[in-house]
Formats: sequence, structure tokens, C-alpha cells
Amino acid sequence: MATSATSPGSPLRAEDLLSDSSEAPGLNQVSSEVTSQLYASLHLSRQAEATARAQLYLPTTSPPPHEMLDGLAQELSHSLSVGLENNLKKKDGSKHIFEMESVRGQLQSMLQNSRDTAYRDPIAAGPGSERREDDSFDSDSTATLLK
Repeated sequence: MATSATSPGSPLRAEDLLSDSSEAPGLNQVSSEVTSQLYASLHLSRQAEATARAQLYLPTTSPPPHEMLDGLAQELSHSLSVGLENNLKKKDGSKHIFEMESVRGQLQSMLQNSRDTAYRDPIAAGPGSERREDDSFDSDSTATLLK
């Protein structure tokens, strides 16, 4: 093996170079210079990659990852609470609609009973009472709100 000078900053040792002593001395020197340049380029490339990864994963302007996760967890918890409150309000509204439908049905039956009584006993009902068409209407809109 030939001994050749390598650049001082290069991790390349003379033993790492594969060359025969029969090769021209100029070619050996060019080869070691190219090799040392490749190693230097590789070293710079690795440093640039490490810097890029550090900037990608931990930007200096953002909080540490655990703080970001805590903030995200709080935001999701708040969103869930608001959703649950809205759902409960909707259920309470549906319950109220159901109760009002029940009251409406009871009032309609009371009105119908009072009309039936007025027709059976026209004298007791008085002169101003006469049968009118049912002013109430069966609304499907409240039934669809319950769904």
C-alpha cells in the first residue's frame, strides 16, 4: 500500500485508500483529493440535514411539543363540552315540544267535549254559541321537530 498525504480535517486514513504502488503518483494524489472533497461534502450535507430536521420538528417560535399537545387537548375538551351542552339543549327542546303537543291534544279534546255538550243542550249553551269549524289544526311540523 502506498502512503499518501490526506487532508488534516478528513477522517480518511492512508490505509483506507485502495491503490497499488504501480499507479502513477499524480493519480493517487488526485484520487485522495477527490475522496477528501467527497467526505467534506458528505459532512456538510449531514450537518444541513440535521439543521433542517431541527427546524422542521422544533421551530424556535413554537412552544415545546408537550405544550402544543396540552393546548390541543384543552381545545378539544372545550369543543366537546360545547357540543354536549348543545345536544342537551336540543333534547330539552324536543321534550318541551312533546309536552306542548300533549297540552295541545288535551285542549283540543276539551274543546271538542264542550262543543258536543253545546250541541246536545242548545239552551244551556246560550244564544251566542254556535258550532264553528275546528280552528285548531293538526300540525306535522311539531312531529318532524321531534325526529
